[in-house]
Amino acid sequence: MYTIDIDTGGTFTDGYVAGPERKVGVKVDTTPHDLTLCFWNCIESGARAVGLATSELLAQTRVVRFSSTIATNAAVQLSGPKLGVIVTRGAEDTLYGVGADNPLFAFLPARLVVGLDEEVDASGRVVRAPSTDEIEEKARAILEQGARMVVICLANAHHNPANEKKVRAVLEASYPRHYLGAVPMLASHQISMVPDDALRTNTAVINAYFHRSLAQSLYKAEDLVRNNRYRHPLMVVTADFGCTRVAKTRAINAYQSGPAACVRGAGVTADALGHAKVLVIDVGGTTSDVAYIANGRPNGASQRPIRDVDVLQRIPDIISYGVGGGSKIRAKGGALSVGPDSQGAVPGPAAFGLGGSMATPTDVWLALGLIEADAYLGGRKKLKAELARGVIEKQIAAPLGCTVGAAALAAKEAVEARLAAYIREGRFLAEGADFSDVTLYAVGGGGGLLTVGVAEKLGAGSAYFPLTAPVFSAFGASTLDVAHHYEAILPAGAEMAAIEAKITVMTGEAARDMRGEGFLPADVDSTIEATVYQGREPAGGIGPLPLGEEAMTAIGALVGTAGRGAGYIELRLTATGRIPHPVLAALGARAADADGALAGSREIITPEGRVRAPVYRFDELPIGAAIAGPAIAETEHTSILVPAGRTLEIDSHGGGVVEITS
Repeated sequence: MYTIDIDTGGTFTDGYVAGPERKVGVKVDTTPHDLTLCFWNCIESGARAVGLATSELLAQTRVVRFSSTIATNAAVQLSGPKLGVIVTRGAEDTLYGVGADNPLFAFLPARLVVGLDEEVDASGRVVRAPSTDEIEEKARAILEQGARMVVICLANAHHNPANEKKVRAVLEASYPRHYLGAVPMLASHQISMVPDDALRTNTAVINAYFHRSLAQSLYKAEDLVRNNRYRHPLMVVTADFGCTRVAKTRAINAYQSGPAACVRGAGVTADALGHAKVLVIDVGGTTSDVAYIANGRPNGASQRPIRDVDVLQRIPDIISYGVGGGSKIRAKGGALSVGPDSQGAVPGPAAFGLGGSMATPTDVWLALGLIEADAYLGGRKKLKAELARGVIEKQIAAPLGCTVGAAALAAKEAVEARLAAYIREGRFLAEGADFSDVTLYAVGGGGGLLTVGVAEKLGAGSAYFPLTAPVFSAFGASTLDVAHHYEAILPAGAEMAAIEAKITVMTGEAARDMRGEGFLPADVDSTIEATVYQGREPAGGIGPLPLGEEAMTAIGALVGTAGRGAGYIELRLTATGRIPHPVLAALGARAADADGALAGSREIITPEGRVRAPVYRFDELPIGAAIAGPAIAETEHTSILVPAGRTLEIDSHGGGVVEITS
């Protein structure tokens, strides 16, 4: 049986197809107008790579996991539907936040926010229920102004959601589902019971903003594979290191799922290789996404901003920097600057021949001979070296008063220095720590050409190039299992009896949902976490721990130290059901002679001058091979530069390591 994992990026869509005899990575152009098209193209490409008809591959596939940029695109482009929001009277202009400057208003027009005369007090008592007439009147007003979905966010709903439930019931009665005018709606207590009206409102509104486009695209993708002999649910990759079927996926959890899958892949790889400290650098066309992983686990947080809006979403700490293959390079005052703006996929680098007029790292790498014009993306896209050299001459060489070769070397140095400076400023390590025992993972299309130079400038221990680097987020998705998460909120200092009651309720919900996914109770692993918050800041926590006596003892100790302040306790239960995924295993012993992987040579420009460097097929290099620089190791989708004085050694998993400080 096979597994298929698809990750859509801004420029390319990557696939990782693993079967009983081989694993392949594939890459196709992303189709922003319809992401299900590149999803399908990627599956077709994977089928060709393993020598099967597409329908035959799908018939033999146990699981398809899909990580998409649908939610991310909606946030960046503000392309979601018009939302109407119903709040408690008095919060119309603030949404319980910071007034008219609240960044949440970027997602909805202020005219579509209306207030109801209702009140629930801090004890959960309904002081005043909203009237049916007012609910219908306010809903009619926002619907007539174009709202296509209604979000209900009433104050103190975390204490008692009765008024939110009444609003929902009235609207369902007024606009029943069998009418064309049925109104999709979401109440904030369905998303979270966090005791923070603004944070709960933010999360509910953003979730609703992503919902429609995700639902339409994901169900369409599922229909595509089911109509071609795939017999199982499509699994949607989520940013909290799990996947769920479409019907059980919360829209906001799909935001940043691709970068999260990349981090997950790095964690799994680091565990297998024994790398205690890893900085994974995913170099794309527009940005480089960077995350730090210690002992196989990334740094993370439960409250993340989306376009400056704080929301409840668990994703790893991933920082995107404006350095990628399409970043604009400028010369001014004798110095070079890089990004953060980009040429994007269109017009792209000048070498694409689509009208790009600014020099980019891709143009620089091509001018230096580090990538082959006729072999870019396996030959599917032909680059134009003369256009790359021309834009470098005009934009960099002329202002600096040097040759094109010297200008390209200076630009390469500037790109590496800019990303290294960003990483230092990111404070990934503890204050005073250096990078000498950190391994930099180079992934993404540009990682192989950028990372050794960045590692040298940081003083890192080594740079590592996984065999799956060009499709690393898709590989990371392949390591994920079905996971459902459940949360409960209690006041700080809550009695253990109340905590145990909440956990019992969550456990019952988990058992029901996992049965729906096809898992028996004995096949489900459950863990529990507890975090104490003061305001929005965590003040302590435990877990995740296996659900059981040890976990309950740890929660009791945590609650005992938290006291009865004004904060709250968040309980989070995770139920995980194992599904097939390829095992990251050693490839086995091979002869350590690299000559069989030698593809040829080409002239490259280095600080030492023009040299003819050997070019190797990276995925054919045998275990134990040692390639001395200057040299190039290539796959269909990426190139790795081994500078003079460095050596690329192939490890037992087929990846390559370049030692820097050891």
